[in-house]
Amino acid sequence: MSAQEDIRRIVARCAQTIDDRDVEAYVSLFAPKGRLVTRSREFIGHGAIRECMANGWAIAAPGSKTKHLVGGSVIDISGERATALTDVVAFQCLEEGGWQILLTGRYHDEFMVHSGEWLFSARRITVDAFLRTTYGTSELV
Repeated sequence: MSAQEDIRRIVARCAQTIDDRDVEAYVSLFAPKGRLVTRSREFIGHGAIRECMANGWAIAAPGSKTKHLVGGSVIDISGERATALTDVVAFQCLEEGGWQILLTGRYHDEFMVHSGEWLFSARRITVDAFLRTTYGTSELV
């Protein structure tokens, strides 16, 4: 597989781990000292990223589900480092209703090769529209 395909795969896998609420799979996509930057905070390292995700999902509405659709990645590779800009639309389904748009935005990703595989060295999300407020003061976005 090419480096571009590896990076597209990790971006897609990241969206799936969020929707599956699989904290450990999500964290495993980051380098050990990787950074996750949200609208309000920065989380550095596996422990901090794990805590951010677990806390965010803990305050989600009971029975809610999400579906993140990512695409249009523009990837630039330089040796064992890369960057990507990827658009995201996240939908949310609450127990009492159907699917609605939760947010739209863009991921600003940095990657590095670590132990022979591409991993996030940094991920920052910019949110164009946050349309559902069911996550309250969540640090996830």
